[in-house]
Amino acid sequence: MAKRRLGRGIDALIQAQESEAIPEETSRDLTTIPLDSLEPNPDQPRKEFDPEAIHELADSIRSKGILQPILVEQIEEGRYRIVAGERRYRASLEAGIKVVPVLVRSFTVEERLEIALIENIQRRDLNPLEEARAIRSLIESAGINQEEAARRLGMKRSSVANVLRLLRLPEQVSQALVSQEISAGHARALLAIKDDGDLTHAGELVIEHGLSVRMTETLATRVSAGESVEAAFAALASGGSTAAGPATDKVDDGSGPSTNQDTDDKSGKNTRPNSGEAGFRAREAEIADIEQRLIELFGTKVKLKGTLEKGSIEITYLSMDDLDRVVEILLPETQ
Repeated sequence: MAKRRLGRGIDALIQAQESEAIPEETSRDLTTIPLDSLEPNPDQPRKEFDPEAIHELADSIRSKGILQPILVEQIEEGRYRIVAGERRYRASLEAGIKVVPVLVRSFTVEERLEIALIENIQRRDLNPLEEARAIRSLIESAGINQEEAARRLGMKRSSVANVLRLLRLPEQVSQALVSQEISAGHARALLAIKDDGDLTHAGELVIEHGLSVRMTETLATRVSAGESVEAAFAALASGGSTAAGPATDKVDDGSGPSTNQDTDDKSGKNTRPNSGEAGFRAREAEIADIEQRLIELFGTKVKLKGTLEKGSIEITYLSMDDLDRVVEILLPETQ
């Protein structure tokens, strides 16, 4: 059950890209070539490059030069394809650099994609959808499953599964995720809604009213249980509850005073929930949050029974792979 990491060769190449010091065995393949003999990798996972970040890197290259070589493969005489280091390539173009240091190697299609993906993940250069598309491409091109992809990329299987789920998002919600109008947490919560039209409508409300991830989860739970998006949002805004569970946050629906304020109904009776009820809701929300974090960690069903003070944790496994993964996480020193 030992966790398999990157192959030795790929590991060394990635380390060379992350460090200014080039290992002796790697430095033998270090050379310099004209910048205009390079071309970008068409399978580069990252499609969006921050112009300001490229500009800052270009300034650094002008003053200090290129400290890390660009990893390339030769595609024909005098022409090379970038495998890792496209940011340095783009910044060098801006800086007016004519010759750049490179490491020339040969790769399979799977290795090329894997290295480019790992480099971007390590630097957190990908938006969630770029990462999801790249992982799916790796799985399809290499003919592997999510478990194997997670091992190759140094990720948890549950993390890979959660990333890939984002590919089901409708286009409008996908764009909101890329533009950072919503977070990946919001997007995963919205995916509980199966109908794309309802999911898109709910996403619009999340953006318009600035709902938290927890509030988005409550909204999505209500809709997936059969309520209309409008009814679910109205209940959330008023702090109401259903069998799906009480709302843990209140939102301003624009119809009157903030629902975070104390209000009286027409009879003059104070409608503020008592401190015991509020405390119960807070504890319930915290338990639900812990459960969700454990589910993402173990990649399987987890149930907390009891209170925050005492209780038990029930972890469900449905296969030997599930059990191996849980044991590996709980007892890493025995692996």
